[in-house]
Amino acid sequence: VALNNFMAAARSLKLAARDFETPEGKATMANAVERYERLASMKQYFIARLSKAPFPWGYVDGPNRIDILSANRAGIRIKSGLIPWREVSPSQIAELIKRYVSDEVLSEGIKLRELADQYVNAAIFCALNDWHAPAKVYSDAAVNLLSTMQDDVDRLVPPPPADDAKE
Repeated sequence: VALNNFMAAARSLKLAARDFETPEGKATMANAVERYERLASMKQYFIARLSKAPFPWGYVDGPNRIDILSANRAGIRIKSGLIPWREVSPSQIAELIKRYVSDEVLSEGIKLRELADQYVNAAIFCALNDWHAPAKVYSDAAVNLLSTMQDDVDRLVPPPPADDAKE
């Protein structure tokens, strides 16, 4: 997962899920598989968006911001070459989320359901990276767009640890 190879993680979890026997264990594993399938979907969404138009100053390289020219399954293309997905940091993915997972993209032809799904995906990504405040913001945004997303949020977005929940 640290390599942003979310589909491989989902496949590995599916294989591991075969060993679970209780309904609770099977349900937990099914949710884990769905989380990583959703993160793979979010990555595909970013690739599609970046393939349509560059992201000016979208790649953060230390103190520098560099234009992202495009993206594909292999990585993100900047002027100096291709950055493989395995080298794209969580904070860089957070930059893509900020740019492409917002209500403003509805005016760019993104469907309401697709955006609501991407909000849930962003919430999952943030929660898995222990960024619980943004996870809550994206979870709430998903439900505000489509109230039917509440079940997905409750089932798929990992809650903050008990001591963080009070903050």
